[in-house]
Amino acid sequence: MPTILVVDDSEVERQAAALLLKTVPDWNVFAATGGADALDQLDQHEIDLVLTDLQMPEMDGITLLDAVKERQLSTPVVIMTSRGSEELAV
Repeated sequence: MPTILVVDDSEVERQAAALLLKTVPDWNVFAATGGADALDQLDQHEIDLVLTDLQMPEMDGITLLDAVKERQLSTPVVIMTSRGSEELAV
């Protein structure tokens, strides 16, 4: 059963994404309020995918991605944002 971690500092966005993902019966979905919380969740659970916001205070999505890599985790990280551009995506 795949386990997905949703990371977003916005409670509304975090809950919306988690609720949408939970509609798939075979998926476990956890939520984290920011990068530090996400790293704690990664320590506590076997996570198959991290879905994170790009712009968050204290630790943004890119910094979280780097922290996942530093821990030598092979967990895929998908970064989402409502304020992106093609330049940012590249």
